[in-house]
Amino acid sequence: MTFEVTNKGTKVTEFYLYAEGDRILGEVENIGPGLTRRLIVEVTEAGRLQTACKPGMKGDGIRGEFTVSGDGKKSTDTNAKLAEATKSYQRYVNSQLETHRAGDGFKLYTELTEDEVKALAAAVDALGEPISKVAEVVSQ
Repeated sequence: MTFEVTNKGTKVTEFYLYAEGDRILGEVENIGPGLTRRLIVEVTEAGRLQTACKPGMKGDGIRGEFTVSGDGKKSTDTNAKLAEATKSYQRYVNSQLETHRAGDGFKLYTELTEDEVKALAAAVDALGEPISKVAEVVSQ
């Protein structure tokens, strides 16, 4: 099932597809004014669904109901694909860790002194502050 979502409003919005009990089947976030995003969801069971558009990314949103009928079938074996993707990503992360461990100056967090932890925390805070200001502007 494919949804083309165009934000014709003035606020950043998000779009959700819900099953019964507000169980999220799919979502697209941070759709700015004038932008279009696509949500593709594999719906394999018949039932009543709801869409929700949330201007300002708050509240329950503007809801719409519809019914899916017929027999849906999964197009892939997601469990096997997920397991393989997880193993592949784990191999990648481990290889990156080994690469960085071999470099100069690498220390485990548990090996840092209290002063090194404070310096690292200050650097992370300094990087995070500009990001939080951008998020504030985008959400307005």
